[in-house]
Amino acid sequence: MRCTLANLTKFIVFVLILTGCKEKKQSQLFSSLSSRETGITFNNVIDESKLPGNALNEFAYMGGGVGVIDVNNDGLKDLFFGGNQVSSKLYLNKGNNQFEDITQSAGLLTSDWITGVSIVDINGDGYDDIYLCTYGKTLGTHSPNLLFINQHNNTFKEEAAEYGLADTSYSTQAVFFDFDKDGDLDMYLSNYMLGTSYSANYLIPKNLSGHSPANDRLYRNDGNKNSHPVFSDITSNAGIKEDGYGLGVAVCDFNMDGWPDIFVCGDFVSNDDLWLNNKNGTFTNALELSTKHQSYSSMGCDAADINNDGLFDFASVDMMPEDNYRKKQTFSFMTYERYQEERNLGYAPEFARNMLQLNIGNYKRGDTVVPFFSEIGQLAGISETDWSWSILFADFNNDGNKDVHITNGIGRDFINADFIKFSQKGREGNSDEDFRKLLRDKLVALDHVAIPNYLYFNNGDYTFTNVTDSSGIKQNSMSNGAAYVDLDNDGDLDLVVNNINQEAFILINNQNQPNKIKKNHSLGFVLKGDSLNTKGFGTKVFIYNDGKSQLQEQYPVRGYLSSVDSKLLFGTGLHVKVDSVVVVWPNDKKQLLTNVMSDSTYILYQKDATVFWQPDQLRSATTTFVDLTDSINVKYKHNDVEFNDFAYQRLLPQKYSQLGPFISTGDINKDGLTDFYIGNGFNSDPEIFLQSANGRFSGLPFTIGSKFEEDEASALFDADGDGDLDLLVTFGDMRFSDTSQYYQPRLYLNDGKGNFSLSVNAIPSNVRTIASCAIVADYDGDGDPDIFIGGRVSKEYPLSPNSYLLQNNHGIFTDVTNKVCPELSKPGMISSAQWADIDNDKIPDLVIAGEYMPLRFFKNDGNRFKEITANTGLKNTEGLWRSLLAADVDGDGDIDFVAGNLGLNCDYHTSPVYPMKLYAADLDHNGSIDPVMFYYIKDRDGNRKLYPSINLDLITSQVPAIKKKYLFNKDYANATVEDIFPDKKNLEVLTCNETRTCWFENLGHGKFMMHALPVEVQFAPVNAIICDDLDGDGTPDLLLAGNEYQTEVMTGRYDASYGCFLKGIGNKEFKVISPSKSGFKLDGDVKDLKLVTNAAHEKLILAGINNDYMKIFKCKPKQK
Repeated sequence: MRCTLANLTKFIVFVLILTGCKEKKQSQLFSSLSSRETGITFNNVIDESKLPGNALNEFAYMGGGVGVIDVNNDGLKDLFFGGNQVSSKLYLNKGNNQFEDITQSAGLLTSDWITGVSIVDINGDGYDDIYLCTYGKTLGTHSPNLLFINQHNNTFKEEAAEYGLADTSYSTQAVFFDFDKDGDLDMYLSNYMLGTSYSANYLIPKNLSGHSPANDRLYRNDGNKNSHPVFSDITSNAGIKEDGYGLGVAVCDFNMDGWPDIFVCGDFVSNDDLWLNNKNGTFTNALELSTKHQSYSSMGCDAADINNDGLFDFASVDMMPEDNYRKKQTFSFMTYERYQEERNLGYAPEFARNMLQLNIGNYKRGDTVVPFFSEIGQLAGISETDWSWSILFADFNNDGNKDVHITNGIGRDFINADFIKFSQKGREGNSDEDFRKLLRDKLVALDHVAIPNYLYFNNGDYTFTNVTDSSGIKQNSMSNGAAYVDLDNDGDLDLVVNNINQEAFILINNQNQPNKIKKNHSLGFVLKGDSLNTKGFGTKVFIYNDGKSQLQEQYPVRGYLSSVDSKLLFGTGLHVKVDSVVVVWPNDKKQLLTNVMSDSTYILYQKDATVFWQPDQLRSATTTFVDLTDSINVKYKHNDVEFNDFAYQRLLPQKYSQLGPFISTGDINKDGLTDFYIGNGFNSDPEIFLQSANGRFSGLPFTIGSKFEEDEASALFDADGDGDLDLLVTFGDMRFSDTSQYYQPRLYLNDGKGNFSLSVNAIPSNVRTIASCAIVADYDGDGDPDIFIGGRVSKEYPLSPNSYLLQNNHGIFTDVTNKVCPELSKPGMISSAQWADIDNDKIPDLVIAGEYMPLRFFKNDGNRFKEITANTGLKNTEGLWRSLLAADVDGDGDIDFVAGNLGLNCDYHTSPVYPMKLYAADLDHNGSIDPVMFYYIKDRDGNRKLYPSINLDLITSQVPAIKKKYLFNKDYANATVEDIFPDKKNLEVLTCNETRTCWFENLGHGKFMMHALPVEVQFAPVNAIICDDLDGDGTPDLLLAGNEYQTEVMTGRYDASYGCFLKGIGNKEFKVISPSKSGFKLDGDVKDLKLVTNAAHEKLILAGINNDYMKIFKCKPKQK
């Protein structure tokens, strides 16, 4: 009896534990089902001892894909897994998440190294077929790709050769699509390079001949022969010429012209490709016309409308870790010299992190409609997911926004910095054979990098929240291919993941559960195309509800090596029905459904579509701005001679030798029309442009003889009181010492006709600084204008450069800084300053902004200045401020300020709780300052802590003595501020806790309130600002521009801005008008904007762009 009671007690406890585990599982978004529950035992085992030639490299761990297939058309989705050293497997869905392995009976046993899995009804018989890519019989031994034709009885027959698709390249992924819109499905094949005699990252000229061994392939469907389609290779004729290490591929209509385009990931140094469909059987690689940079080693990719604006965005994944320990142990060969060499060889800029390319719209280049993108992965929060493979966009919680799933992990840590360091030195004294053995032993001693997949929820504001820990998917793994699919047909998306040396993940979504009220709803569509494209590949489905829309396109090949569910599933959130659904089929015919109920799956037929769909055209006629550059005779190029600032100060955050050009405006020749001066770079002449009565400009080189500096800020003002505008020019660059004669400002006096001569003694000889701004006001009320010159940076970064307040006495200036306001002599690294009467006492006060400092306010009493920053009510405004404008932003009659900052599209994610810190001291006592920036990075437990932003190699290049303290990268991976800067004596500490571009509202009585500008402004640094009624509706607008191309190369350049037009709508609010709709599309590293009026009283925007041609836009006022 006792035994029975004991057993019963144990049984009850066991049931309670099981129940608790089940409830915990179901409280998370996903539940991971075991192989005992599902019958899926597939494990992509890699046996290193069986690798060809006993070679151990990263190619062995690139994994296999997943294919979602309905083998027998029973409506239950079956699963195919690609195997490398093991056979691939096919599992038949028996319902209730139970599967049967039918691989052998289906005739699908494989002995090749299978990579990509593509599911397609290739012969139009209504049954799914399987196309498999291979890396050879064994890794690196050529063998043909495989095509398994469904025999309608749960068996398949291999017929790749019969179809003309037995390609023997090292193929990664095939994607089927109708590129020529003839109704049948063609095939693009992404290929990889194996077996080369040189490193994959070795820099050699691009091979764009079309004969590269790794050139991708395009196969055209030539129609039926012997009752099935036959394909022919038309790669060369189609213009597909590249030499990349092709991995992920996504087909998508990126420019929404009705024709499918192709994005291909390029591994290693090889660039990605964006093949725009020319609609004539050919493609053009528009990657550099459409994007500004890309992932360095692009793995997987996906294309989707992530912000529900009706445009397709895309993403690629790379290998940048998120936690500090892994970051500091990840090797990078990137240096400034390497970066420049890549540019010189024609490679587009690449940086080692995930990229999210946000589609901004289209522009026309000749007859081609080109999409253009802003890369916002860091702002979005998805840029660092370690060694990643697949990325998938899908709405996993059915709230109407597409979320993100990313797989990652790698066998052996091939880019471990200490291992790389060993490999670079271990050859000494060893034979080639011994060296290879040493390397292998060292590598085998390293752990596999097994880490959890990532899951991010889309917040609906361009940002994502990492919910990995709470989602039920947090399992360490080496995961590669993945697919989403509604396995149980319950209206939410499950996940299937192919793992190395571990059973595949079957992750069941718990969003919808039987007998539970649904929090969010969904809507499914099964597409039935015509006989040549039965699944409707290329179909677009739009759903509309409450003025909002969603968009999906039917192309199952997504992510990495995989094919997802062909059923399209939309989350509809709280809505139990949607207003309308528009389906655009590949033949450009559309159908409309209205009042469509959610929680249903609709079968749609192409034959029911009868109305033709017309792509949206470019709306140039309705834009606020028009580019007039070519029509008004302004052809001016700013030229910078490349100079490596980092060779002299290795720890700089960016180059400061390319800060221009800057523009000054005014009536130079006294004809009543506004002219302008624009500066130039080292050894290049600036220019004056005089306006004529017809609104055109005539350029006159401002020749001053030999020129050894870069022109910086300038000002046109009447310095000598003779009634005409004189010209003050300041200078910069980083070639010379802080006290160099080349950094002395110069005043050029105007003879009244626009002819200038140097006033030799106008500026004191001691006034020398690398300048950022020169602003003019009569601060002392004596009737002549005085000058404030802000110093941008010193040669001992980050120590403050000199700034100057110069008092005017009939055109001769005196340095009165220390007399009038000593705090202004070294106020910090000033980027911009403004004179403004902030308290309405009719006396100009001074406001300055700069790097690692707050906005600083100086009250003018008529003779002296006193800092009143602490009294303004502003707190935590220490920023990396880059520009400043005084203007009545809200139209209430007093002066507000707009301040351009770094933006949010960066790694740092600063706040008062998690600030950036810049520490600087002479660490090795050699007489030079060593600055190290720290920011809050996750530790191995996921907690953000203050760690250095740079790796061991970089800091030791500046401070070799550090090597004695940190022999290995793994030791440096734990270094904190206290470890690197133990001596607090003479330690400079600067703080940044705000990187958003903001406007500061004047509340009166010297008080201000900070307002962050819209998130689109935060995509990039803001260097230039205009505030004016630009569209003629009577309300002030804002126009902002920027970017920064000169950042240190591991950070990567900031280039996501094309200019931003904020339309004032009253009540202190602005509406963002995208560049494609406003007409204000400004490419490049923009440094200055100025507003002028032409002879016809039209407003013109002048834009100065570093190392590029200036642009001029006309504002078109709103029609009354």
